[in-house]
Amino acid sequence: MKNYKVLTERGGVFKETASEKLEATLNEHAAEGWRVVNCFWLTGSSSIVSVLERDID
Repeated sequence: MKNYKVLTERGGVFKETASEKLEATLNEHAAEGWRVVNCFWLTGSSSIVSVLERDID
């Protein structure tokens, strides 16, 4: 069985500091067993959405 989580990063995602923040956030979740299964750009809101999954024990 799988567990899913959706993360949304808003505004300025292409700035270096925002990219570093997104990378750090994804790495924190990876340390908890999450992996990115999809990532997409929401044009109207200037947001990146990341869909994460992990196995449920």
